[in-house]
Amino acid sequence: MWKKTTTAAKDQFGDVHRRMMKKNCKAVPQWWFYTILILTVILSIYSLESFDKQLQLPWWGLLFACFMAFFFTLPVGIIQATTNLVCFHDRAQIRSLRMCCFCAATRTEVSFDFSSED
Repeated sequence: MWKKTTTAAKDQFGDVHRRMMKKNCKAVPQWWFYTILILTVILSIYSLESFDKQLQLPWWGLLFACFMAFFFTLPVGIIQATTNLVCFHDRAQIRSLRMCCFCAATRTEVSFDFSSED
């Protein structure tokens, strides 16, 4: 897995779609993606601070959520790609994950009751 990743990054491995895209399209500069990321985070923090009473999420909660997404994307993607199993496909699992993130951000305690089906 690591060998395929490093060879793909060095442009030694390419499928037919990659070759067609490289032939017909110009590459987007990397600074464009970094600019969009930074602007999105800044606007999100600004909106969290501006609508303090309505959104109920502190600025560090947003940064924590971004860190969690960054941290878990690769392991979950590898699990899905190798086993064809989808993590958090059940509504109860998604709801419990959201509640855990909400409780961590707002420092509240919530009891989980999943006896009723949606």
